Formats: sequence, structure tokens, C-alpha cells
Amino acid sequence: KVRNLYPLVHATTFYNGLLKARPNQRPYILTRCAWASQQKVGTAVWSGDIPTTFDELRKQVTAGLNFVACGIPYWTTDIGGYSGGDPADKNYREVFTRWFQYGTFCPVFRAHGRRYPGNTKVPNELWAYGAEAQKICTEFINLRYALFPYIYTLSGQITRNHYTPMRLLAFDFPEDKKILDCKDQFMYGPSLLICPVLNAGDRKREVYLPSGKRWIDFWTGENYEGGQTIVADAPIERIPVYVPAGSIIPMNVSLLMNPDSSAPVEVRVYQGADGRFELYEDDGETFDCERGEYSLIPFMWNEKKRTLTIGKRQGAYKGMSKEREFRIVLVSSEKGRGVEKNSPDKVVKYVGKKVDIKL
Repeated sequence: KVRNLYPLVHATTFYNGLLKARPNQRPYILTRCAWASQQKVGTAVWSGDIPTTFDELRKQVTAGLNFVACGIPYWTTDIGGYSGGDPADKNYREVFTRWFQYGTFCPVFRAHGRRYPGNTKVPNELWAYGAEAQKICTEFINLRYALFPYIYTLSGQITRNHYTPMRLLAFDFPEDKKILDCKDQFMYGPSLLICPVLNAGDRKREVYLPSGKRWIDFWTGENYEGGQTIVADAPIERIPVYVPAGSIIPMNVSLLMNPDSSAPVEVRVYQGADGRFELYEDDGETFDCERGEYSLIPFMWNEKKRTLTIGKRQGAYKGMSKEREFRIVLVSSEKGRGVEKNSPDKVVKYVGKKVDIKL
């Protein structure tokens, strides 16, 4: 009757032990067992030792959405599945690549597994999957890091506002009845609609764009009206990703070209509607954030006035830089600006005070 309580008690014991050893450092526990409220003790949960097939990938997408709907936000899978899969097999390379693309937009991004014939001697690094898969997966790793300002803000929302980054469409579009049974699309935060490719050989897939929004293709900048199903291109090098008009996404885009770069954060403004985003930052290590030591930088886009306002910075934390540079980029179908075709509009020096940028 109480066996399912075991993971909660188990994780809590480790959490308390880690806090005792390192009183002001955030514990992080990866576990494949979970129970209600376990998120309060710093756990991320993965789905266990699963098969290495497209069928299992489809199941994992649905499982993850159900899991986070229960209130535990940090969920992940073994990218590529755990038991089996031959990196030399072109069919399995496709499974791994598509799973890797999906995993990029999971709350926790990780690859793990015992590859064929099931021992630890078979390589599981990206280069074991051939040049094409390595190139594609490397680009998605870089994309994950480029999205870090956005992702870290979502993590701050978890602590401050009981948020979950991976979201059933019903969470954000409750008035649209067509999304109530959607099992293979999800929001990653407020601004990224993720549509994984879940079948062998597919290079297109149907995508439903929720109503009430205009949607912009993340890769090409092409615009679509919401409330319709489209057939989206899905070449092996990418999965369909869409952004609602009015979104503001901060990115370290320089990481896509140079992982060691310290260039300004790029703030992408997706035109077509008014928008708002609060960039969250803290020291990244301690519990000082729970005592109010963090900063929020508000960004507001006024579509009619074509003005981006960076508001007064709220709060502060130890080690915070007092001066920042933001590179402002407008995204539209006319300019076609996605990750691959991207150029800056304006670079703004920000010292924590309100500034208006006419674009």
C-alpha cells in the first residue's frame, strides 16, 4: 500500500544529506522513480530503461506530457532509448536523430543507453552514428545552449510561479477544443511549439496550429494563421517548430557559430502582436534566489508603435553585471529570419534603466 512512497522518501533522504554537506548549493538528483510532490527535493525524473524504436519514442512523447501534467516539471528520457540500437545501422541512426531533436526540447536534455550488443564497450557518442547524424545532433546541442537565457527563465518560473516548461497545448490554449486530444505536439515555454517527427522515413508531418494566434516558422520566418492543420516540411536535419506572433525570445545565438563566444544576448522579436517577456537571472548555484537575490529584465513589444521597451531591471544578485548589451532582431516572413538566416538590427547598451528602441 505504501511502496510508491519509497521514491519520495529515498530522494528526500539524499536531498537532506546533500544540503548538510553543501548547505547553500542547490542539490540535483536524477531518478527514475517519482511520487507526488517529489519536485520539492530537487529531482529530475527519467523514464527508465526503455526500448530503442520509433514506437517507443511515440509513447515517450505522450508519457512525458502526462507526467509533467501531474506537477513534476523536470522530466526526460534516454535519448535513443536504453537497451539496444546499433549506431552502425542507418535505420537506428534515424531513430536516434529524431529522438535527439525531440530531446532538445525536453525539460532535461540527455542521451544514454547500452547499444547493441548490450554492453558498455559499444560507443554511444555522436560520432559513432556517422557524419550526417553527428552534424545534425551537434547543431541541436548548439541550439539548446543558444536557448539557455530562455530556458533558464523557464526554470526560474518553476520556482517562482509553479510553472512547467513542457506543456500540454491545453495549458496555453484551453479555448481551442481541437487540441484536447493532441498527443504529439507540445509547448516548450510560452514561445515554442514543438512538433517531433515520430515515424521512420517521414520528411513531412501534419501540424495543428492552435487558434487565436498567428504562428511563425522558427526556421524560415514564414507566417500562418492559427486554427488550421498544415503539412510541415520535416527534412532529417530538423523538426517543425513554430513561434506565436508577439513572442520575445532571448538567445545566445553566437553559440551557434562559436561555443566560446561571449557576444551580446540576442533578443528575437516575433512581429504580429504585442508581446512581453521577463528575462530571469540569478547566480546559478545557491539558494540566495529564494531569498530574493535574482534579477528580472522586462521586455515589451508594441506592435502598433513598432517599439521594443526594455524596462527597469528589478532586483539584483551577487556577481551580476551592471551593464549589458542586447542585440535586437525582428523576425518576419519578409526577412525570413530563422536560426540559419539571422542578422542583427540594433545593439543596445543596457544599464538597468528603461530604454525604448524604435524598430
